Amino acid sequence: MRATGLACTWPFIASAASISGNTILNPGLAAGLQACDIDYVGRLSMLHVHGDADTLVPWDNPGAAGRAFPTIPEDAAAWARRNKCVSGPVRTLNVTSFTNEVWSDCAGGAYHSVELVRNHGGGHVYPMDPTKGFMTTDYILEFFEKHSPNGF
Repeated sequence: MRATGLACTWPFIASAASISGNTILNPGLAAGLQACDIDYVGRLSMLHVHGDADTLVPWDNPGAAGRAFPTIPEDAAAWARRNKCVSGPVRTLNVTSFTNEVWSDCAGGAYHSVELVRNHGGGHVYPMDPTKGFMTTDYILEFFEKHSPNGF
């Protein structure tokens, strides 16, 4: 099960990060997303980092390769809806080939938000290129620290 699937069903998770992933939960497809909407009991911060040229889990072509994922922007917006975020999305990151959208003022207080980082031209990868001004591991650690009331 992916981080987003666990986030749907495990109420004790405070933050989750998905790299080149999408929310998938049994029984799958639309029914799995509905199950997440129904089963989601926690309020957490969610970070998506995703390449818009990903052919395995497409950014905005959910029917590619016979798959039926929600688009990545739809998936992030669904997390914002589940978390009852009332602000956003707003862009707070714009470096080389990386931009983001952040939803904030979510249920659960100041430590909760949803963020989608777009790797422009990136495929199904874990982006680690300091020359582009974005290091995924560092970004995730900063995200988790920022979204934990007690720090790491």
